[in-house]
Amino acid sequence: MSLGDSAVHGHVMSGRSETGEPRAGLLSKAFVVLAFLNFLVGASLGGWMASDPSLWGYVSPIHGELNPFGFLSLLIYGMTYAVLQMLAGLTPPKAWIGVLHVFVAECGVVVVVIALLGVKSLLLPGLALQTLAPIVFLVNILSAVTAKRRGAAAQNNPEEHRYLPTQASTSPLLSRHPLLRPTDKIAQRGTDVSLMLFIVGCIWLFVLSARYGEGLMQAWDGPHSAGFLLVAYGWIAGTVLAVSLHLFPRFLGSDKFSAKSASVGQIAWGIGVVVAVVGVVSHSGTTMFVGDRLLGLSILWFSVVFLRALWTSPRRTSSGLTSRMHAGMAAQLAWSSAWLFFLALGVSLIVGLPPTSIPALHMLFLGFSASLVYGVGYALFPRLFGRRDPHAAIAVAQVIVAVLGALLMVTAFILQLYGVMGGSSTDLLMVGGICAATAAVVFLLTWPMVGRR
Repeated sequence: MSLGDSAVHGHVMSGRSETGEPRAGLLSKAFVVLAFLNFLVGASLGGWMASDPSLWGYVSPIHGELNPFGFLSLLIYGMTYAVLQMLAGLTPPKAWIGVLHVFVAECGVVVVVIALLGVKSLLLPGLALQTLAPIVFLVNILSAVTAKRRGAAAQNNPEEHRYLPTQASTSPLLSRHPLLRPTDKIAQRGTDVSLMLFIVGCIWLFVLSARYGEGLMQAWDGPHSAGFLLVAYGWIAGTVLAVSLHLFPRFLGSDKFSAKSASVGQIAWGIGVVVAVVGVVSHSGTTMFVGDRLLGLSILWFSVVFLRALWTSPRRTSSGLTSRMHAGMAAQLAWSSAWLFFLALGVSLIVGLPPTSIPALHMLFLGFSASLVYGVGYALFPRLFGRRDPHAAIAVAQVIVAVLGALLMVTAFILQLYGVMGGSSTDLLMVGGICAATAAVVFLLTWPMVGRR
């Protein structure tokens, strides 16, 4: 391969624009697109199920599979590849491993959904693929790091030049910076721990399904709940928090985030997840009590840290790095709503709401994670994917409808959990489900419509 060919290859893999601004490569784009397609299906099923509660027993297992594994997990894969590319210039050197990762991750979701539709013999193969996906992800990341470490030798060898990772961005927002290094280090530790917990959780779910033959959603309160704790709070909550520690100091300014505060919250989160899982496995009520409350305290801690950063006045750091990236009203509204949902989740766990209950999971997935995705999407997707900014009024309306839908659904689930307002809670659930599904569709349709920059 010639040096000229290498340059073309690097441009394709890195997705850099002609101006040098980094854009997401094909691998991250593939994951993001698949994630939102899964989200569209899952949200539509959720709205359908909410409008007709008689469908709950049949549709809820599929809805429960698509949200954590089809939407959030694939989105995390895609955003992680994009963030590593922007901040560290890391690009996986072997394209076929990336293709394998996309195939394994999405096929795992599809096969499990088919199994839940009635082809039960496909459950274990689907779970096996879901277990393999994070392992392939780990291999891909390690190979990118290894390729970068041998970059010095490759600089002098044209045949090895194609393995060089793309250069990181020179933009203060999208690059490494001395002021951002402390929180970046903590964020990296969080992603590493979260991925390990996810692998353990997937293995746990696979082994128990193989041993007992239990379906996924029939085991929320059984031994499988340890696996769901690892997936929901170890992987999804942990990784979303880690990515937030990467991005929000760049959005809002490094002066608004203390590495010590972030580290305290992360340590409490990690211990809380492990103790809660040990409590489930050992059937110890006391251990579960301690783990759930510690997990709730860590969530409460992070919520206060991020809300304080969002709501304090902008200023400039001593280095001259702008403290606050320009973000529209839609992004600000979505971010504030997300962290308020996370705050409510933390308080709810502290006062005794089970972490794998339906209200808690909807606060985590729909109220927190989805709202945060909307906000980050409006702020970052134009840069990542070279799209124009959506119309401000439409974006704000979309966020309001999404937040209203999540709030109504969480309220309805809490009322149902405690046996309050039976018929009225069903109506709230129906309206909330329709709002959440509509908001998801509007968000997805926004990006093809706005056009490229």
